Amino acid sequence: MSTGPVALTRSDGSGSPPGPTEMTAAEKAAESVRQRYIDGQLVVDPRCPVNDRQLYGLLKSWKAINRNMTVTAINIFVRLFETNNDIKNMFSSFKDVETIAELRSSKVLEGHAMKVICTIDDAIVNLDDMDYVLQMLHSVALAHSTRFPNFTSDLFGRIEEPFILGVKEELGDRFTICIEATYRATIRFIVSTLAEEFARSRSSMTAASPLSSSSCLAEATNGVAD
Repeated sequence: MSTGPVALTRSDGSGSPPGPTEMTAAEKAAESVRQRYIDGQLVVDPRCPVNDRQLYGLLKSWKAINRNMTVTAINIFVRLFETNNDIKNMFSSFKDVETIAELRSSKVLEGHAMKVICTIDDAIVNLDDMDYVLQMLHSVALAHSTRFPNFTSDLFGRIEEPFILGVKEELGDRFTICIEATYRATIRFIVSTLAEEFARSRSSMTAASPLSSSSCLAEATNGVAD
């Protein structure tokens, strides 16, 4: 198991991106898992969606995507909006955007796409620390449940196919049947965890609300009776 989440910034705390000779977080995670896998010391948490061999292959291939993450993120979200107009219309900035070219050049889309891909990246590079991954996904789901009132838990799963296509496009010939199965298991774990935590958070908010649906109904009924 790792000793904690892989840092997304420099180890010196500067917050700057890694220099040309420094390893990225994805590269560090891949090397750590590779060494333990070769030594026969890689023990995968039962809660992890992939086995040790799959984790090794996942992190090895993810390095390439991590190096070109902005382009991959934009491609994923353009495809998401192309096939899910209801999600696109949830973003006021994109309601009147008609062309793919406009979407691709949007800095707003790039910013949101990068937030999503960084969450996925954070989960993938830390899959050997499931306590961290589950807590991180819980926090993301909680934020969505409180900040986006029109968002519903089923929408998380819509990212799966655009994500798989984005990975396939980036990996090219390296995108084998086995790699696809690994990525599908991983993204399904991520989105299902987000959906479950989101639904749990929404239920808690509803239960804690002084004006729950049942109390509102009671008030309305009393008003009619009067």
